[in-house]
Amino acid sequence: MNAMVETYTQEVSRDANEKLSIKSFTMMCVIGKGSYAEVILARKKDTGKIYALKILKKKKIEQRNQKEHVRTERNILVKSNSLFLALFC
Repeated sequence: MNAMVETYTQEVSRDANEKLSIKSFTMMCVIGKGSYAEVILARKKDTGKIYALKILKKKKIEQRNQKEHVRTERNILVKSNSLFLALFC
């Protein structure tokens, strides 16, 4: 288990230093939709790894007055320490 955590930590540290954009991924399918976001299954082009990307629609966030909700969610995710989250915030 420790080796898996160490490998994961090294990969995330390396990935966190690179500049990412939507162009870094190939979209595969939509796996969830909400009132102001979509979660899309995507493959990272350079590594082939699969991620679930949450894509926020800023206009809808503003229209629905959800800025604080989104900011709180982001802060919780940043503070969490899970093998299942890779944050590029």
